[in-house]
Amino acid sequence: MPQIYKRKIAENDLVACYIYLAENATLTVADQFLVNAEVSFNELAINPLMGSPLTLQNPKFSGMRK
Repeated sequence: MPQIYKRKIAENDLVACYIYLAENATLTVADQFLVNAEVSFNELAINPLMGSPLTLQNPKFSGMRK
């Protein structure tokens, strides 16, 4: 399986979402959020071209998909 690298800012966002869900929903919901995020990251690593390509004006974002 391809290696997945998360930037520190992405890790911080995941932690913030986890804390929010733990405080405002349940720990089960927060845990499932992290599991689902990891599943999505793994699927994107295996199939990086899934999703529709975006046409954006800023060339910095060429090749982005949604």
